[in-house]
Amino acid sequence: MNGRGHNASTLVIIIMPPPPPPPPPSALPPIAAVADVEAPAPPPSAAATLGRRTLSGKLLVRERPLESVPALEDEHQDVPVRAFLSPSEAFAHVATAGSDRARAGPVREGVLGLLAGSFIGLGFSLCLAVGGQMSPELRRSEPGLFALIFGSFGFPFGLTLCVVCGASLFTSNVGYMAAAYCEGRVSALSVLRVWVYSFGCNALGALALAQMYIWGDVFGGGKAAFVLELAAKKTANPFGVTLVRGVLCNFLVVLAVWQANAAQDVAGKAVAIFLPISAFVALGFEHCVANLFGLPLALMLQRQQREGGTGAAAAAHSAPVAPGAATMPTPTPPPPPPLTLGRVVSRNLVPVTLGNALGGGLFVATAYAFAYGAPGRAADAWCERQWQRAVASVAAAAAARRRRGAAAGRAAGAAGGGGGGGGSNGSGSARGLVQSPGGHSHHPRIPPSEKALFS
Repeated sequence: MNGRGHNASTLVIIIMPPPPPPPPPSALPPIAAVADVEAPAPPPSAAATLGRRTLSGKLLVRERPLESVPALEDEHQDVPVRAFLSPSEAFAHVATAGSDRARAGPVREGVLGLLAGSFIGLGFSLCLAVGGQMSPELRRSEPGLFALIFGSFGFPFGLTLCVVCGASLFTSNVGYMAAAYCEGRVSALSVLRVWVYSFGCNALGALALAQMYIWGDVFGGGKAAFVLELAAKKTANPFGVTLVRGVLCNFLVVLAVWQANAAQDVAGKAVAIFLPISAFVALGFEHCVANLFGLPLALMLQRQQREGGTGAAAAAHSAPVAPGAATMPTPTPPPPPPLTLGRVVSRNLVPVTLGNALGGGLFVATAYAFAYGAPGRAADAWCERQWQRAVASVAAAAAARRRRGAAAGRAAGAAGGGGGGGGSNGSGSARGLVQSPGGHSHHPRIPPSEKALFS
């Protein structure tokens, strides 16, 4: 206390040292040691935010509508995900994919078309290398087992590559573009352009792979025998038989692609592809892109044999005879007619391609368009209008019959009343009343020249 009686106060100022600088990025712990950080809970009206910290300290967020994200106590809790789309959603997805293919550039579609031809060739070659190398005796004695092995190994692998990795396959584009056309998203010219372009690119990819197989001697020796045998069978059927087999083939192929688009994970897509594709191969149906690989490969192997290359015939003549084996010649079936390019195109590729376009475009895409798309809605509206017109016509006819019946009844009653009281002055005719067809009585009009007769 000072001399005047006041308290002496002292002002103390504490100066805090500055915070230490943040550690450099190299001093941060590795990714596995960084704890996950939840974003702050948003207000009910905002979007729900889920995120994860990175090395730089940034929060990677992903916004989704609040109603689509359940309340999570732990960020690592699984969010329910649909395993597949409904049939109507699958049709809408396929139609959208078709319109996207129509807008795609030629480079992208060309590369994807080349890949599709090579993918299908890889799958078909696996069929030839596994099931096709069974002994002829076993194939004849156990045709069901041969069909099962031939259909299960190979071709499902090729179409799975097309769907999962991405490719522009002609037989798949048949379904995509037909669905988009039925929905009014593409023109007929765009449909034909995509079909022709993808078919040409698939052919180039398949031919290039077949030539690489010749250079690599993949089907050299005795392996070429089944390739030539299968090619002879594919070109021996009549045009109509091959056309129907092409229809049935792409009916199953487009259904497989349809199911794969509905599946939302890779395992579901693989299962969706395997079942229909193994069925069509086991049943012996015809796929034009697969034949664009198999038939040219057979032509190349045939030319290789004629030139003295490593073919089945050369391998058979050069095979050593086992000691003690019978030297008597065994009967062999007559050789099939030689393959020619004209026979391959006219007896197989043309009818198969037409059948593939018909089977996938009409039996699958157009059918589902009438079930879930714009053509179906238009047809339903037309049927509703016709039903309403039919109901209105029946109701109008019934009302007309009722009116005619009532008028006939009134006329009969009037005729009966006039006959019973003909001598009475109180009849309707004596009173000068005339009954109209509607049932109303009124006085008839009398010309002025005749009024004197009634005065």
